[in-house]
Amino acid sequence: NTFGNSEVLEQLGRVSSLLVNQSNISPQSKAQFIAFAVAELEKSLAKFPNDIRGHLFAGDVYQGAQSLNAGYFFKAREHFKRAVELGPNKQQVLFSLANNYLYTQEYDKAMELAQKAVDVEPANFDAHGNKGIIAILMGRDDIVQVEINEMDKWMQLEKEPGKFGSYLQQLQKIARTYANVQQYAKARSVFIKLTMLAPDNKDYKKELESIQGK
Repeated sequence: NTFGNSEVLEQLGRVSSLLVNQSNISPQSKAQFIAFAVAELEKSLAKFPNDIRGHLFAGDVYQGAQSLNAGYFFKAREHFKRAVELGPNKQQVLFSLANNYLYTQEYDKAMELAQKAVDVEPANFDAHGNKGIIAILMGRDDIVQVEINEMDKWMQLEKEPGKFGSYLQQLQKIARTYANVQQYAKARSVFIKLTMLAPDNKDYKKELESIQGK
């Protein structure tokens, strides 16, 4: 039962993620549990090697526990790559491997995956937002603006409930990334756009105020 198997793996992955972030648990105890968790994940994947979700769970656990074992990071990459081989057009799979490349500042590889995600689903705001964030890290503001323009275009075309919230969320992520890399003028520009789009949202105004004068 691969569905039931995936449910167990998901629970194991969640527990592992929670454990790694607990400051009151010793590194040794964390390392022992993570070693158990990844051993179980690997055993499961040996039985079900084409389980995309299983590879994603394994990748997430390895990547989340990289502070406990330096080798875990590249084990995560192996699983994310395998997931891409099995599901080359799945957004979550492409995002996971792209995020892994960001850790090692392999921006060109991350951008290639982000572009594929956009090509596969041009109306997906998450895909445009992720590509915009990678572009910021690459210093490619021209690409960032293209992705914002694309989201603006699709927002005019899309009539589905909930799309507006996703649109705002991606703009906020872009604004926050600009702020994180201390490009405050560009961050302010996007936050101003957000306050105009959602004038009743107090959080956008607070974030804009927090970077005024920087």
